[in-house]
Amino acid sequence: MHRTDSYYEIGSSHLDCQDYSASNSEILNIHPEEEHFSVGMVSDGCSSSHAICGQTDIGARLITMSAMANRLEIYDDINTMRFEPEKKRYVGNMIAHDVLSDIDDYQRMMDLDPYAYDATLGIAAMTNDKALVVTFGDVDFVVKTDKSTIWYSVIFESGAPYYLNYMKNLDRKHAYEDQFSKYPVNVKRTVLEGDAEIGPICLSLGNTPEEIMKNNMFFFSGVESVTIFTDGIRSFFQNDNGKETPVPTETVIRELTNFKNLNGRFAVRRFKMFEKRVMKKNNWSHFDDLGFAVIHNSGNDQEKTS
Repeated sequence: MHRTDSYYEIGSSHLDCQDYSASNSEILNIHPEEEHFSVGMVSDGCSSSHAICGQTDIGARLITMSAMANRLEIYDDINTMRFEPEKKRYVGNMIAHDVLSDIDDYQRMMDLDPYAYDATLGIAAMTNDKALVVTFGDVDFVVKTDKSTIWYSVIFESGAPYYLNYMKNLDRKHAYEDQFSKYPVNVKRTVLEGDAEIGPICLSLGNTPEEIMKNNMFFFSGVESVTIFTDGIRSFFQNDNGKETPVPTETVIRELTNFKNLNGRFAVRRFKMFEKRVMKKNNWSHFDDLGFAVIHNSGNDQEKTS
């Protein structure tokens, strides 16, 4: 049995919340046995593009809604990776194609500024205890298995994520390549708890858009939960009489993935409790918008109260 939830809120430095998150859980009767299939998604609209058009908050929502509407494609991708792992590098392009096709439709209907769709997209999906994470841009995610809990942080060393929207405009794609392809995109891997064989390391996704798009998928088995965040998770700080000190992201992640129960809006409840008991007490805030989504595999349990 899967439990899912999501939450997003504005950062202290923004006037509009440009992050969005969503989640969904269902039971599919496609195979001889029923399968639980759940997705959690986050998107982060580009602040500099929002300064130009004032619409990336809308774009982030539309991109997430498009990916959610095409979630059964993601289910097929998980099964491809389960049974035909050699095709791993190709299935992410299917998700991108679906979203970009929908953007064309949105554009015809709504006539938004083309910059409105400059936004990251992070997708976590789970079928029974098999999970797939796809990252289009700088996102963080935490995967808990029966052996370990590991935090993955996708870091564009240039500070400029490669947005799906760039694939629709060759001039912008080539401009990105010319300016930023000399900088690597790394995935920092940090073991939070458990018996993982290796501790913090960096995995490279490559430098060019083609390399990034080819290597942006992660597959896991034996998964108990997966939580995916926008990069606002890295923006927490403590205000001590006007002096701002960064709060370690690991500290925040440990708090926000420590779910006390899985009933109802458990992610919302976890954040509100964290805000009340930790943030206000320590005068913490986050300057960037924040969005996160959670999938928890509770097996056959009806509820968890620990």
